Amino acid sequence: MAAGDRQQQRCWMVCALLLALAAAVGGQSVELKPLGCDCSDIDPREGFDGPPIEGTCSLQRQWGQCDEPFLLNTIEEIPEGYCQITCGRCPCCKTYRQIALDEGFQEFVNAMDATNMGEYLDNPGFMASFLVPPEGSIYEWLQPKSNVAIDATTLSAAEKANLQALLQIHIVLPEARANAPWTSPFFLDGVHMATMEGRALAVRQTGGQAVILNGQTNQVNLLGGDKEACKGFLLLVDGVLTPEHSGIDASNVPGVEAHLFDSTPSAQDTDPTLPAWPANYGPLGYHDTVNPVVEPQRG
Repeated sequence: MAAGDRQQQRCWMVCALLLALAAAVGGQSVELKPLGCDCSDIDPREGFDGPPIEGTCSLQRQWGQCDEPFLLNTIEEIPEGYCQITCGRCPCCKTYRQIALDEGFQEFVNAMDATNMGEYLDNPGFMASFLVPPEGSIYEWLQPKSNVAIDATTLSAAEKANLQALLQIHIVLPEARANAPWTSPFFLDGVHMATMEGRALAVRQTGGQAVILNGQTNQVNLLGGDKEACKGFLLLVDGVLTPEHSGIDASNVPGVEAHLFDSTPSAQDTDPTLPAWPANYGPLGYHDTVNPVVEPQRG
């Protein structure tokens, strides 16, 4: 049923709220705010005349088909059309780029553009959590030979490759089984989060402060200040997570291959090597004493 599809495609928002409630039960104080936007992002299922439509919303955008009639002239239960958010037809939410510029994260935007990753900032349907370092910290780490602001025209090929690796570590993929982006209340002690770069970050709580670990010696503090985009968030951190430090293989995080490789979940979901959630919260925030919390690998 189309109504069921609508509900399924909005699952990430509903699941995020359920996770917040679960965290609150576990002692976490969470303030729930109204979403304030009623746009949908329903993957194509069937055309107006009945034949099935191939490809997710992400693929429709990639193929340049967002303005095609088969996405707009949809069945009665979906008057807004398929892929409303991903195709940029939602008037009530902002892209990551718009929010980053509004908040003054100019260096982060420049770095994404310099490495041909700006599309992720412009795609309103891209679901992720961006860990944004302080202004100036990316330049300080990169130390470009040109000694000028980060720009695609001034960086060498090697500098671009290093910068891209760093930025990919700062893009945290959704919690795959909930299909929900990570937000500050869920950076709990023992959590493991997969990144676009292919490694997982571990979280430890120290005196009420969430510390994000990337190997043994590289870590940043989560400052919060979550800025909500259409299908994800920008979160502030106090430093950079760098690629020269070894980390945890993200393939060990349950369900992550669904986002890394656009595949279906495997048995890894039911028997993960690393829990995405600490043991006392279980895989989706519920009390679970079966899976132990795994210490982050050191390197």
